[in-house]
Amino acid sequence: MAQGLARSLGHGAGAMFAIILLNASIIGAAAVTLSTSYAFGDVFGVQHPARRVSEAKFFYASYTAMVVVAAGIVLIPRAPLGVITTSVQALAGSFCRAHRLSHPFVQRRSRARSWVKTDRG
Repeated sequence: MAQGLARSLGHGAGAMFAIILLNASIIGAAAVTLSTSYAFGDVFGVQHPARRVSEAKFFYASYTAMVVVAAGIVLIPRAPLGVITTSVQALAGSFCRAHRLSHPFVQRRSRARSWVKTDRG
């Protein structure tokens, strides 16, 4: 895409598109990793990020570990990154469904719905 823009609009447009795409991917990767670290904190009942790193060591340790693991996977020569990405998304979707089914709020809400009269006749 960047090469096509470079051919039609000039080298500067192609370079600008490539830089914007790189920035968007970095922001996306950071957002996913940070939200996963936050979720780990919820699951394990530990402190979330605060103003000081010393107050939320588990959060920052899990964030750093995920960045290191992701960088290691990307650097594997000839790794099937498309398959890895799809597998991770499928796994996350199944965990999300399992979490929704086991979350106490969802269970209470479904029990409350069973008492509500659904017949509108």
